[in-house]
Amino acid sequence: MIKKISTLALAIVCISCGCEKNPSNNDPQPPVDDTTGSAMIYTTTADESLLFNAREVKFQAIPDVNQKNITISKAKTYQTVDGFGAAITGSTCYNLLRMSQEDRTAFLKEIFDMKEGLGVSLIRVSIGASDFSLDEYTWCDKEGLENFAVNQYDKDHLFPILHEIYAINPDVKIIASPWSAPQWMKRDPYNNDDYMHWTNGRLKLTCYDTYAAYFVKWIQTMEDEGFNIYAMTIQNEPLNRGNSMSMYMGWKEQQNFIRDALGPAFADAGIKTKILVFDHNYNYDDIADQK
Repeated sequence: MIKKISTLALAIVCISCGCEKNPSNNDPQPPVDDTTGSAMIYTTTADESLLFNAREVKFQAIPDVNQKNITISKAKTYQTVDGFGAAITGSTCYNLLRMSQEDRTAFLKEIFDMKEGLGVSLIRVSIGASDFSLDEYTWCDKEGLENFAVNQYDKDHLFPILHEIYAINPDVKIIASPWSAPQWMKRDPYNNDDYMHWTNGRLKLTCYDTYAAYFVKWIQTMEDEGFNIYAMTIQNEPLNRGNSMSMYMGWKEQQNFIRDALGPAFADAGIKTKILVFDHNYNYDDIADQK
């Protein structure tokens, strides 16, 4: 089933600021130059009266002398940012492929072109299906890694869109996440019984090495298709037991899985993909230690 995708309002702000010390409220305030910057606001509304409508708003002088100032110093840097972007889901690809080639190329250029578009530099894809896919699946739904193969949905929908994005921005970074392990690798949430369901469940302890090998094969296959996987997370929303595709995997379990299986498997295969942990919301359901 294709789920409805919410519309978004996106604002891209370009600010030009000096590096002077913040003046106190008692200091004389210099006049504000209202020609030093502007904001480009892109808006899409639910009724489609506006579709990615671009509007420039110039900065204005603020008459209130008590207004607080924000000063940005380019000399001070903190943690780095890998990029900004959004998910390329199964439903996204399906709908993009229903557009004409001309319209789709124009749209993707507006999003990913580094000079003439927004310059989106990072995208997220699902390892197998997500909750925004046309069906539930992984790349190995029949037991045994000898049955590993690219799912037809990804071959038909995801790969063509990724190739078109790469043609526009070959430096775009891909972060990948699974919504669930293959069902035959899952156990009941509260015991070791088999759990042949997409929703909830946990990874079998006996499948640690097998699941790690699954990730290695997925990354290698994507690279063979021309897609470099910059980073991956172990589990999407690991404490969410109720998503259409989901698997519970607390931080301690993720730690054990990376230490005992995934890390060594990546090292043996020469995989350079970064491993990101605990892809979830802070203090989900008031679980204090996030486990």
